[in-house]
Amino acid sequence: MESILDNLKNLLQKDERLVSEGELLKNKVIELAIKLDKDMIESLLSDEQMKAVFFKQIGKATIFDKDKFIKFVSNKQFLPDSYTTFKNKIGLVDEKGEFISEKKEVVLSWPYKDCILEGGMTKEEQKRDEIFWNEILAPDEISRLLDPKVFTNAKRIDKNGEHKLDNFKTDENGDIKDNLIIKGNNLLALHSIKKRFAGKVKLIYIDPPYNTGNDEFKYNDAFNHSSWLVFMKNRLEVAKKLLNDEGIIFIQCDDYEQSYLKVLCDEIFNKDRFVGVLVWQRAKGGGQAKEIVRGHDYILVYRNFDDIITLKRQKSIQKPITEINGRKYIKNDDFLRKVFGKYSENKNGKFDRRCFYEEIEKYKGKDKKKEVDEKIKSGEYTLEKLPNGKHVVCRLEPIETAYSTFYSIIKNINDAESSIIEGFLSEKGKYDFEKLGLNGFEFPKPVGLIKILIRSIMMFEKEGIILDFFAGSGTTAQAVLELNKEDGGNRKFILCEQLDYVNTVTVPRVRKVIEKQDEGDFVYLELAKWNENFVEKIQKAKTKEELKQLWKIMKEKAFLSYKVDVKSIDEHAKDFEDLSIEKQKRFLLECLDKNHLYVNCSEIDDEEYQISDENKKINKEFYGK
Repeated sequence: MESILDNLKNLLQKDERLVSEGELLKNKVIELAIKLDKDMIESLLSDEQMKAVFFKQIGKATIFDKDKFIKFVSNKQFLPDSYTTFKNKIGLVDEKGEFISEKKEVVLSWPYKDCILEGGMTKEEQKRDEIFWNEILAPDEISRLLDPKVFTNAKRIDKNGEHKLDNFKTDENGDIKDNLIIKGNNLLALHSIKKRFAGKVKLIYIDPPYNTGNDEFKYNDAFNHSSWLVFMKNRLEVAKKLLNDEGIIFIQCDDYEQSYLKVLCDEIFNKDRFVGVLVWQRAKGGGQAKEIVRGHDYILVYRNFDDIITLKRQKSIQKPITEINGRKYIKNDDFLRKVFGKYSENKNGKFDRRCFYEEIEKYKGKDKKKEVDEKIKSGEYTLEKLPNGKHVVCRLEPIETAYSTFYSIIKNINDAESSIIEGFLSEKGKYDFEKLGLNGFEFPKPVGLIKILIRSIMMFEKEGIILDFFAGSGTTAQAVLELNKEDGGNRKFILCEQLDYVNTVTVPRVRKVIEKQDEGDFVYLELAKWNENFVEKIQKAKTKEELKQLWKIMKEKAFLSYKVDVKSIDEHAKDFEDLSIEKQKRFLLECLDKNHLYVNCSEIDDEEYQISDENKKINKEFYGK
């Protein structure tokens, strides 16, 4: 007789819904079983062996043993390598799903594209098996997974230290006006703040892990590019919802994923809303480069609206300055030109490309002459008489509003504070960090870099929310605070950081800046953990005995997967003990219900979570309940 494994595989393969490229889809089989799919059940009933194994006879009724079937299919011996529809494929495909070599319109296709990727590390050195949530959860559970989470350990931090958070600062519309630092999984943090801040963020700057293998993105995954793209896709999709109708996002990366990221962002934000790519020179010198010196990063820029936007930067003033009624102006005497291009020489000597007032009608026509006369009358233009008797038309531009269009290359600009360390090099970031008396962070971004990005769209705006959900050392917060100090602005920052150094690096840094400026504050919040506590304890365990004791606690306090048969596991304790410590860890992680890693706000009153009245009050205020 054919083995039950082979028999079941052959039977299920007859259902085209369960097959892709000749392989059975394990998660699809489980999904249909959960839904008690009529066609699949009838197919199973048609086979006597399947009927005997997976069905019970109660009186005249034949009952499908769903739990037994799911447990059997979930066993590693059944389709052990069935993780994805694509299995081994990654590349560029056309709209028909066919791989291409040349085509103008492309989409990026990769395994796990429709998954939710956890990204749940807490320490930089962690290397963990990634959790692809839709491989584990039924589709209707995904929304619950991304429900707003409970905030805990809330406190207000200012120049005088930490204080109990009594309430958030709000405006007349009830909008929160606090700076925020949130510790926890940044995907869940973004979905948690969405209720309050959807459509309210002016600028997003992120510097995510570059997926080089040497950074914090170290998940074990056969599809290296795939996992990183899914990781970014999940977060960028919710980030887009947070941006307002005039919002801009800056995404920093290097050569390794830049091309993939560009296509992904074209899909999420719309390729017609692509503003451009900025190139930041982060290092000088060649070092020991084997091929070419890669001393730069890329910053992809997208707008959340259809209209063209001009990115601005402070103008380098090279023109004469004049003062009128106590106000300083840049006096531009060559904006009105009779020719364009560089100044040149002819046989009569130097050729002046400026269009003099007496020549306007000749070179520009009557309408232009009329326009110039009107602006002279209004004071926007002025005339300056030359020794030859002609008059130069000069445009007056107030110094405080003077700007030039942002150049795509961000070069080193000397910092007035230091003649040794140049303005935007990565070394300047370390200098900014150490200047505050801090250490323990390897590659902080230069504050000046973030400042010019913020100024590029908020040069004349003194208010607005700046979001950074890969906060790192907190450079973005420092940039916002310093800009506010410089121009009297009231911009606010929201930082999200899930790694543990948020309490040893990020928060202390922002507090140091506030102390230095003698003003400002922020609210610190954490996502309330539940099963995530067990995840961290399992990963930290050093011995099998620790894991054995953890299992005892998990049985009592953790939310276990519906697939877990506690009695059966305990009966086979010897088999568990024979596993290596790494396999024991993986088994215990698989026992946990991944939908209960953090506490959902909708369950804040559940006594099992023991959320204090104080925390309940803060959460209800944050979510507007």
